[in-house]
Amino acid sequence: MGCTESKTRLPELLPKRISLHHDEILSSKKPVSQSTRFLENFLTIWLYDETSNKYESEMEHLGKLLYGLKTFNNIETCNHFINNVQDEKIFLILSGIHRTCEHFHDFPQLEKIYIFDCSHEINDTK
Repeated sequence: MGCTESKTRLPELLPKRISLHHDEILSSKKPVSQSTRFLENFLTIWLYDETSNKYESEMEHLGKLLYGLKTFNNIETCNHFINNVQDEKIFLILSGIHRTCEHFHDFPQLEKIYIFDCSHEINDTK
């Protein structure tokens, strides 16, 4: 009842060549940033001064990067839209004469408010 070596060998499941290749593929992949967030439940809204078209190229560029960018040039229309958003968080961009944030304090949907201004003058009133 001794153990004897079998004359038939099972083939290796993963030859070293494949496993090395697999390791090479894994090591060649770019690392995913830990700060990457999926913005599936987020809206981006841009409220701008309708009398100026100086933000037109920036809005066009951002519109290509973000799906569903909403733009408004009327503060009441923008407020009404934000008020009707229920299940999404909002990033709000203000530019032009609508740089005041006081109209937006009571909206829990707002995640962040950004002020986009091409000029170097910013008058901040508290």
